[in-house]
Amino acid sequence: MNEEEKLLQRVVDECIENGILVTRARRLRGQEAFEPEPSLKVCLSSALGRKDVEKAGQVVKAALIKVCGSKSVLRSSEGGADFSEKR
Repeated sequence: MNEEEKLLQRVVDECIENGILVTRARRLRGQEAFEPEPSLKVCLSSALGRKDVEKAGQVVKAALIKVCGSKSVLRSSEGGADFSEKR
């Protein structure tokens, strides 16, 4: 878990460098019945336009690719988010 949290912190740092604020979800370790996996927390305002949301998604995706080193890391069998622009 510590390694996953370090990777997520690097993703957070990369997003901040590109003007997008993302944070790691904080949990109370040892005080929950089931230990949740480390994760990112992303909140969006309804005041944002479509282009702003797409830009934020692209920044987060690029940060994940840069830190994890491969696009294949982003593909999951659970159907993760698709930040590609649709035309």
